[in-house]
Formats: sequence, structure tokens, C-alpha cells
Amino acid sequence: MTSVSPTSPGALADRGRMKSISFSGPVDVEVDLLREHMAENPLLLPGTKRVAARTVGYGATDFPTAYRVIHLIMLLASVQG
Repeated sequence: MTSVSPTSPGALADRGRMKSISFSGPVDVEVDLLREHMAENPLLLPGTKRVAARTVGYGATDFPTAYRVIHLIMLLASVQG
């Protein structure tokens, strides 16, 4: 079992001073896959395009969407059929 560091309370007390990172506007995503055939299934997702033999691209409207699309591309790329 891991223990809490003695400096943890101080770090937690200062967390209000930390600003979260935010991205505004569109985000262009490119995902390089391990093999060429893995880039086929992600193309079923509307808006995706093949950028290179092993690379799939997507233009997301915001960062949360880009994050979800990256996960979806990886999921679709792993499906064998």
C-alpha cells in the first residue's frame, strides 16, 4: 500500500491557484497507426480522412471532441475483420 507524502497536504491546499489548460476553437487530430490496414476501420467515422498510409485525420470542433475521437479511432483500428 502506498502512503501519502508529507508534502501532499500543502500541494492540495495550493490547488486553487492552478489554472486548467483550455483550448479554444477547432482541433486537428492526426493519429499514426501501427499498420496500414489499421487505418481502414476508422474511416467509417464521418469526418475522418486518410492522411497517409498509416495516418488518419479528423477535424474536431473542440478539444473534448478531439479526445473522444482519438479513443474511437484507436478502438476502431483494433477491430479485426
